Amino acid sequence: MSTLLQSPEMLKRISFVTHPKRIQILKEIENAGRAMYIAEIAKAINEETPRNTSFHLIGLSKLGIVESKLQEIPNTERAAKFYNITEKGKELLKNIGEIQINI
Repeated sequence: MSTLLQSPEMLKRISFVTHPKRIQILKEIENAGRAMYIAEIAKAINEETPRNTSFHLIGLSKLGIVESKLQEIPNTERAAKFYNITEKGKELLKNIGEIQINI
């Protein structure tokens, strides 16, 4: 086993980012081809509450996999955090896809 994978901290990070809901979030944002706000992402992934989606996005943001920016929600006068996938996140999705293909 790789020394890198023997690290408990690294295993926790891998487990965190490969959670099925987080992968689904990343795929939705990438497929949209634009930044999305929490309620929009929650609806797209059939999540019951935006709060759960927010939890996942905060963690992904801390790892630099998504980034957020405060923007106005289209056709409203409200603002929200819009999330976009980073290059690091795109690379992660690519690597996960390659792993799934090779299994």
